[in-house]
Amino acid sequence: MPLKRRASPTPETPVEELRNLAKVSAGWLRAVGVTTYGQLCEHELFDLWMALRLQFPQVNRLMYYGMWGALHDLDWRQIPEAEKQRFSHLAEGLLGAPAPPRASGGAARRGPASPPRKRRT
Repeated sequence: MPLKRRASPTPETPVEELRNLAKVSAGWLRAVGVTTYGQLCEHELFDLWMALRLQFPQVNRLMYYGMWGALHDLDWRQIPEAEKQRFSHLAEGLLGAPAPPRASGGAARRGPASPPRKRRT
């Protein structure tokens, strides 16, 4: 597994070495012809995200955030709220439904809470 670069990326930096992009996401980018940081910079991120989503249905909003972070050499969690809203607006307009929310915390993954159990006395 290649080590992540510590220095700022150059146009020749392979996507596998960019911040936020793990082996699978870098593989998806390679499958659509994006192999370097320079090539990533040449794309409009939402268009690239849509191309990925069409080819790989499991691609979600976190892939967009990861690419944004790779492009700006920042952790994906540092994406500005305005950019998140822009993505949601574009995804809603194109997909016809709100972009699926990201699960936050265990409750979102487990479903609704059960009513409290009665204690036996």
